[in-house]
Amino acid sequence: MRLLWKIKYPLFGVVGLVLLRNAFKGFATPFRIRAAMNLFLISITVASIYGVIKAWGEFNLLTFATGAFEDRNGGLTGVMRYSYGIQMVLIVLSGLLVYRKQVPDFFNRGLFFTAYATSLIGLWASGSRGAFVGFLCAFPFIFFFANRWRFWISGVPCWTLAGLILFGNYTSNTGVRILNHQPSASPALRGMQGDDRLSLYQAALLALKERPALGYGPGQFRAQIIRLREQYDLSWKGRSASHAHNVFLETAANLGSVGLVVLLGWLYFWARELWARKDLMAKCILPFICAFIVSGQFEYTFDANNAFLIFFIYSISSIASPTEPKLATHHAGR
Repeated sequence: MRLLWKIKYPLFGVVGLVLLRNAFKGFATPFRIRAAMNLFLISITVASIYGVIKAWGEFNLLTFATGAFEDRNGGLTGVMRYSYGIQMVLIVLSGLLVYRKQVPDFFNRGLFFTAYATSLIGLWASGSRGAFVGFLCAFPFIFFFANRWRFWISGVPCWTLAGLILFGNYTSNTGVRILNHQPSASPALRGMQGDDRLSLYQAALLALKERPALGYGPGQFRAQIIRLREQYDLSWKGRSASHAHNVFLETAANLGSVGLVVLLGWLYFWARELWARKDLMAKCILPFICAFIVSGQFEYTFDANNAFLIFFIYSISSIASPTEPKLATHHAGR
């Protein structure tokens, strides 16, 4: 029953389509939107500062305890999937920065730049390779509608660096660290020797092969991991895991090919609708989808916090449509 309850996260997006659309038509005033946006910026700033000080400064701002905690920034919750959420948020904030002349005055500029800077530092301090790659791959697409020259100028170095990170991790067995502050801990180029992801990917594919249509059920792949590793002679025998570290393989193992097709179809039609609009919302959220797809190859990003973020962004992306006034125009006369 607890696993079925996780279906509530996709429902946030479905229900939010109606709630947020009606809220912006009636209840939401510029003052209320500005207050909510400023609160959001403050929250991600606090999370980044707290996590960085705890990881690098070895000091817990909540308990005032000192000592060697995590050597990587996990935000307020101490969970490494924080980095995947913050890199997707950074993509949206980067879009708002690039298209700032088109953005209504819905947040404090000082808070915006503070949140942007601290989130960048927080992402760096996380040492999460998949989050780095997701951000680097998505960032150039922010310029796609603004200036194709800037798109390519930013794209070539970003994609090259992302490729080097992937290549370095695949080929390196030495634990060399070049993207974080301590060469001895959690290296960004630590190779795959101490990582069970490849074994999990194989196990997820085997789970899909065993139950190709509907999978093992919501959240049930985790219960099959040890068995699959033993039965098919995979590496990391006897070791369990909470998920497949890949949003698409996890979905396929749990919900089968039917669930995977639904996920891919949802992403396709979401992106297609935004592409047709080409408004401010589309310019900021299309790169967000890219970040989700790329980073989703290395982490299961439909966990509680990130799922709420993803479906919230999905919901607000429906506020302005090709047949309705855009958000800035809608509030211009209020």
